[in-house]
Amino acid sequence: MIGKKDPIPKFGGKPLSAIATLAIMVIMLAAGTGALVWGYLDEGYEEVEKLASVKCLGCLGLDPRIDGFSEFWDVYPEGHDKEGQAVKHKPTVKNAFKEEASVVILFFWGPGCVPCAEQWEEMSAMNISSGHEEGGREGDAYPELGLYSIDATNDKEDLYWTYHFNGKKEYNGIPMTVFLFQIGDDIWWWSHYGKMDAKEVAEMIENIPEIREHLKLSSDYHDISHA
Repeated sequence: MIGKKDPIPKFGGKPLSAIATLAIMVIMLAAGTGALVWGYLDEGYEEVEKLASVKCLGCLGLDPRIDGFSEFWDVYPEGHDKEGQAVKHKPTVKNAFKEEASVVILFFWGPGCVPCAEQWEEMSAMNISSGHEEGGREGDAYPELGLYSIDATNDKEDLYWTYHFNGKKEYNGIPMTVFLFQIGDDIWWWSHYGKMDAKEVAEMIENIPEIREHLKLSSDYHDISHA
């Protein structure tokens, strides 16, 4: 009716009263607090922290420019935070050699890491790897190979940092590919930081028998010369 106000304010009508504004603020604060509690209880923030714990090299346009292969190591190499110290090899690696694998590869990846997925697909195309990244294993190309695909954001054995090439936290990137073999009781290893071409992976697997024999002969000579 003309001259009378509507009993219920419509959109764009009278401003909210102070009490109504306060009530809305309380509701929003409660909702925000609830979301925080849910995130904590549901380990939501822990998952975010895990994903942030390793950088996807290539996803961020990073080029690590790390030196390529020069030698295998039986201790932590020069420039490592633990330079010269013995490596405490993890059960996954020790058990792999007990299962008669002569070459072991640890492939570190993470959710949403495109270069990781690309390397895995390329290795699978060459039958070096098989299955999906998560839970994936070696293919049929190299019977002597034991391959372990490890989500670096869910690395319960701390394998990533055990075999990291320099142990420095600023180099916390994926993918990372670690090669290992055993001579007697000694385990030798080398890490490739960043995406690795599948052909280079294959070449390393094929060259390790020769590298192992060379190191074994050097060790035997050393033992004889110091007898």
